[in-house]
Amino acid sequence: MKKHIIYLLLIISTYSFGQDNSKANYFVISNSYPIPLGNNFVNKSLYRGIDDIELGYNYDLIDNVYVGLNLNYIFLHRGDNFPPLPSLSLEIINPAFCVNYNFKIGQFRIIPQLNIGYALYKFYREADNSSISYYSTSNALTFTSQLKFLYAITERISLGLSFAYDYSWLDKPQGITEFDSYDQRVQYLYPGVSVVIKI
Repeated sequence: MKKHIIYLLLIISTYSFGQDNSKANYFVISNSYPIPLGNNFVNKSLYRGIDDIELGYNYDLIDNVYVGLNLNYIFLHRGDNFPPLPSLSLEIINPAFCVNYNFKIGQFRIIPQLNIGYALYKFYREADNSSISYYSTSNALTFTSQLKFLYAITERISLGLSFAYDYSWLDKPQGITEFDSYDQRVQYLYPGVSVVIKI
């Protein structure tokens, strides 16, 4: 009986090792421009997008279906040229779980993707002495749909364009009075560029 169990474990281990070697897992690095949309606090309070950096890891689950983890850092800013609203910066840290499918056509790859995650919003501005004074923080539940168009420049590296639409439900931050007038459902559009590195 023990021999049969050992043989079975060896077969499973060998099969799993072979499967892992055949997997086409990959890293993603994207840089996008965040564009606020809709009648919500971020858009109507005149925040302007500065940058969005995305890092992701995708695991080849089965037949070109991938699951993975993403981490986005998004930065927006509202300048002093929008009186009577004060200058204010907004940082968003957004980890998320993702699932996508890879359509491969020769050297080209099209990747539709869905994300669900959590976002930490941090509102702050620099004081006169250049120290950072945080106004408030807030939490959000995020849903993102994304589409990437990629071209393989080598066997392991693909470059291309990415487009994403994000829908977030934001808790009310304390101390931000203009939030009361607008919707908590914050939306963004993210046009950008992506690099995919197969591992």
